[in-house]
Amino acid sequence: MQAVDPIVLGKVRAKQYYSEDGERSKNMGILMHGDGSFAGQGVVYETLDMSALPDYTVGGTIHVIVNNQVPLPQTIQALTVC
Repeated sequence: MQAVDPIVLGKVRAKQYYSEDGERSKNMGILMHGDGSFAGQGVVYETLDMSALPDYTVGGTIHVIVNNQVPLPQTIQALTVC
């Protein structure tokens, strides 16, 4: 689900490069996350860490976190099965 994050940021960086957007103000990435996938997958944190590197920065990304509660058990019975 979150494996697309670095791809989106790479595409934004390429658009900035080819449109000569050195100020990083004309192109921006928008990423959508499920609440559990944002906190639980390492690729999200790796992408956030790489944003501080000069050759990988895109000037900012909007992260929309949707509260879908997929990773959480919804009932007591589901909790006992896990």
